[in-house]
Amino acid sequence: MIKINKQFFFNVLITYCFLFLIPLTGQSSEIQNLDGIWFICEYSISNNPPNDNCEMLDNDGFLVEQGKISHLKIKNSQQEGCRGDRTGHCFKDGTMGLKAKKRNIGNFTIGSNWVEVKHLTCTQRFWFKEYENFWHSWPDEKKCFWTRNKEFYVQRYQGELKIN
Repeated sequence: MIKINKQFFFNVLITYCFLFLIPLTGQSSEIQNLDGIWFICEYSISNNPPNDNCEMLDNDGFLVEQGKISHLKIKNSQQEGCRGDRTGHCFKDGTMGLKAKKRNIGNFTIGSNWVEVKHLTCTQRFWFKEYENFWHSWPDEKKCFWTRNKEFYVQRYQGELKIN
C-alpha cells in the first residue's frame, strides 16, 4: 500500500489552485496562456514572499497542458543551500540538465481572480495576485476542513526539463 503524505497532498492542491488563475488576472498574452512549467519559490517561508525574488525554486512543480495539471518532482538536482540544508531539494532558475518525474493531478474551475478545487465533498476557493517575479495565492476565509492557512508563491519555469 502506498502512503501519501497528507501535508504534501494539500500543498499540491493549493498550488494547483493557484496555477489556474494566473491567465485571468494578467494583462499580457504570455500570461493569458497558462500552459507550461511552474515551480514553487524555495524561500517563501511562513506565508512571506520569497526573499530572493524567486531565483531559487523548490523541487516540486507543475506541468500545465490544455486545462490539465500534473505534479512534477525534480529528481537530479545537486543544489546545496536548500531550506533545511537538504541538498537537491531545490535548484536555481535556469539550471541545465534537470529531469523530472510526472504524476497527473486533474482539472480545475477558474474565475476572474480565483480558482476552486473540489476535494472530499468540499469546494475550496483560492485567490491570486501577480507580482513582478512570482504569483501569490491564498485560501478564502471560508475554508474546507482539509485547507491549511498557507500562502503560496510560484514562478513560471523557462528552462529545459526532461519529463518522464
